[in-house]
Amino acid sequence: MDGLIFQTEKDAPVELVGGKGKGLLNLKSLEAILNEELYKARAIVPPFFIVASDLNLDENFASIQQATDSLKTTRYAVRSSSPLENIGNYAFDGIFDTYLDVPRESLASAILQVRKSASSERAKRYAIDAGVDLQDDMPVIVQAMVKQKWFSGVVYSKFPASRNIIKIIRETNSGNRLIEAFLRERYRGRLVIDSNGPIVTSEEYYTYDKQGVNSLVEIALGVERNMKHPVIIEFCSYQGVNLVWQHNLLQARKLTRLSSAEKYQMPELHEKGLIAVTHDINGTGDFTGEAFVVFKHKEGKIEARGLSDFDRKHSQGYVLVSPYLQFYNSILDEITPNKTSVIAYTDLGHHHDMEISRAKGILYLNTNAQLGQRFYVAGLGEGRAPIETGETLRVMSNGEKGFVFNLTRK
Repeated sequence: MDGLIFQTEKDAPVELVGGKGKGLLNLKSLEAILNEELYKARAIVPPFFIVASDLNLDENFASIQQATDSLKTTRYAVRSSSPLENIGNYAFDGIFDTYLDVPRESLASAILQVRKSASSERAKRYAIDAGVDLQDDMPVIVQAMVKQKWFSGVVYSKFPASRNIIKIIRETNSGNRLIEAFLRERYRGRLVIDSNGPIVTSEEYYTYDKQGVNSLVEIALGVERNMKHPVIIEFCSYQGVNLVWQHNLLQARKLTRLSSAEKYQMPELHEKGLIAVTHDINGTGDFTGEAFVVFKHKEGKIEARGLSDFDRKHSQGYVLVSPYLQFYNSILDEITPNKTSVIAYTDLGHHHDMEISRAKGILYLNTNAQLGQRFYVAGLGEGRAPIETGETLRVMSNGEKGFVFNLTRK
């Protein structure tokens, strides 16, 4: 069908299918190869097709519905796939729209809304920062919605850290955030993980999920080996019949700006002023400066009075401590051009924020596990926050592990 690109069309040009679509087509072409190497696990790319940017939705609605029949489901994920997306050093992480669990009757509307996000205000601001020309063309991915999952997240086949590691960040259905990291090494010319096991380990790894996590690692290294560059893969997984792990691979993109040759002298846990240690999504760097703390009230409102003035007075840099940043989706980024480091302390501090921070040269740490509850309680007026505006922080991370010191209270 003209204007619809199906999952078997691996050689479709990126101009037609977009960056995210191209990555998904490459993943699909590797599905059988990946499964040959897995034990008690399967790599699955849920069925999909791509709607070309110039396809008239009204005139071709019947063709789109016919294509959805091949996905054998009644719920869909509708994702952007701009030709700018996941290409080059600026990947437009989280900038364009995605709609999940879309029913059949709302499919055309969701496709239209994703197309419109190609020229949204946040996309325009990102394009200006990246120094690229925004394109109006927006291919759209329509993919079968995954019905079952035990956990979901991202795996970096090569995390941007001082040491050569692979890192998995995943969340369970109950909301627990789990982190595992492995050293990468070569064995007989083949890239593998250190047989001694993970250097960062969640409790669930040894209790329940070892086979599931190890097979995700094998998938990530297999994709990197075949695509010939490190990748970030988004996934959702569950353990099915005969204890076989089902890993649904939702997208994969090239990981850019990998250079992190600098070695950091990391502190010991007994050093004074230490308030947080995190293995989560972290950038790399070492910065000391004053903090500005943004609070989130219990009504869900952000309290950031005085932030613009603080930013202007700290042209040499400072630490923005905030529930989240959400680049180009909130005003926080716009009014804080001088920030040098960002500490996110809620579960909204995800990999999109860290990836954009890396592109901007901002040291980013997700500290929800250690600071989130303390800030929440302080926001209710029931205790002192671990960091207050004007206090001096030292923020440092080698990507593998991050530290926050409150030097004012040491």
